[in-house]
Amino acid sequence: MKRFLIAALISSPLSLWSQTADAPAKPALPEVKLTEAQVANITTQLEQLEAAILKNRGSSLGAALAALQRAMNSETDARDLYLTCYKSVHFDRKDLKDSDFTDWKTKNAPRFKDPEFLMGLRLQCEYLVLSIQAMEAKEIASVIPNLQTFMLKELAAVEGTVKHTANGAVAVERKDTKSTKSGRPQRYIGSPQILDMLKKSIKGTEFAKAYLLDEYLKSKDWEYQPMDFNGIYRTVIFPYYRDKKPTELGAQWDNFTKLDFTLQEATTSESEYQLFYKERFPERQWEKSNDLYSNNINPVLALADMLKVVKENPTHPKAPEWLKSLRELVNLHTADKPTLSTTPDPTGATAPPAAAN
Repeated sequence: MKRFLIAALISSPLSLWSQTADAPAKPALPEVKLTEAQVANITTQLEQLEAAILKNRGSSLGAALAALQRAMNSETDARDLYLTCYKSVHFDRKDLKDSDFTDWKTKNAPRFKDPEFLMGLRLQCEYLVLSIQAMEAKEIASVIPNLQTFMLKELAAVEGTVKHTANGAVAVERKDTKSTKSGRPQRYIGSPQILDMLKKSIKGTEFAKAYLLDEYLKSKDWEYQPMDFNGIYRTVIFPYYRDKKPTELGAQWDNFTKLDFTLQEATTSESEYQLFYKERFPERQWEKSNDLYSNNINPVLALADMLKVVKENPTHPKAPEWLKSLRELVNLHTADKPTLSTTPDPTGATAPPAAAN
């Protein structure tokens, strides 16, 4: 009897496995036969629903777009829209009293007069406008010029805000801070307010929350952090130029490098920037040349530039990896294999700000 029980227990897992493995497939969907009249009726209703959805969606986005476009051109409008959106999200939707909002507004009044904060609001609104336009545009080409202008604008705003001490450290002077005994504004070391505002996703702004834009802004082909130059170029600009204007790709790499390195120079100490330049500039040059080679834009010159990067940076951590890649690429073009194109690259290189010695 015991032997029988033991045998049954030992065999039970196998039985369970067998049952699981042989589990029946999900039943097929029932066959539904519709008459021509039923098909026509349903199709008509679907078309009507689609038109209604698009109309409502257009109305919602249109209202948001109009308000944001006004706010991006005026500090007063930016502040007023911010307050309206903040009240809607944090007070009205939570059924709080208007007096609660008035108290909050009074306590935070100095902030709403801060030029840096107001500039940050305007730039947030402008990037939301660009994001909506990119989502609605048939071709991203119509958005890219304004996007590139916007990046220059926000870079200028940061450069105008961040200062450096005589020792090279980052010193941000805040005009709305409590004055010292001498009557001068306090100074502190750290990130400026506007930089913090622009490094965050615009989907988390009070504007986006109030207009429920998070439900619309879901494109994988767009960067939602206004000051993520790296993300903007790699997600939006480079793909477009590779596909539509490959001969201009090199110039776009130069624009990206100059923009990104200028931002780093403006927002880090001199010592930090020197380290960044020493490490990242060779990497950026390699990436550019490799991208041009991969897209057959004067690949001979691209290989020469890649070789130059290795020669000039033999102690770089990635030098062995670069050398290996170069050997593999050269071996692809031996005498009995296809030759490289020698089409000249019409773009000129623009170096980023050089690190101080």
